[in-house]
Amino acid sequence: MTEPLVSEPIVGKPLAGLAALVTGGSSGIGAATVRTLVRDGAHVLFTHVGDAARADELCAAFQKGLVTSLECDAA
Repeated sequence: MTEPLVSEPIVGKPLAGLAALVTGGSSGIGAATVRTLVRDGAHVLFTHVGDAARADELCAAFQKGLVTSLECDAA
């Protein structure tokens, strides 16, 4: 098991120090999942297919380095 980067969760940030991968994260449920994970302290990488503008907009909504997008078909 990999140890988190921080030893104790930051109050209100139970996922602090952890990373998450979300497939289909540029819209709908995927985008909501990205927002929730970041709100809870995770760094998020999400994939998208063909909607770079929406993906860029989602990344820009957060502090630089918390959210990264990758265009790829994970199917």
